[in-house]
Amino acid sequence: MVIRDEQIATLDSKVTSTFAADLAAYVRERHSTTIVSLRGEESQVSALPKSTLEALVQGGIERARTYGIRWRSAAASFVVAMFVIAPNFDEDIRVSEFLKDPDIEPNFRMDAARRRLTEDQWNAIRRKYNVNAWGIDLE
Repeated sequence: MVIRDEQIATLDSKVTSTFAADLAAYVRERHSTTIVSLRGEESQVSALPKSTLEALVQGGIERARTYGIRWRSAAASFVVAMFVIAPNFDEDIRVSEFLKDPDIEPNFRMDAARRRLTEDQWNAIRRKYNVNAWGIDLE
């Protein structure tokens, strides 16, 4: 049997969308009171429509992939940080250094950033929350 590239792409897309739905459910369950700013309005995660939450999570997964993150656990860590810290947390120079460090395997970069940044540093990143950083059109 020969599996064509199109079939692999379709399967990969299905796996990714299933993972995004599962991760969105996790975010809704574990971070339901987290406030998300979209279109100039703030909402708790629990109040977001399912399709909106899944779109935000999918966008986060894709953003994590730009840093070479492929493991589900590492991508989940990245996406959760987008919700609990800021959607643009990765733009902070301290975080960016870890996410781009060629000496750290990509799937361990979030762990390194979490371990080495202080709570004060994370709070400073939270204050730079950019509502446009979700990277998706919700109109």
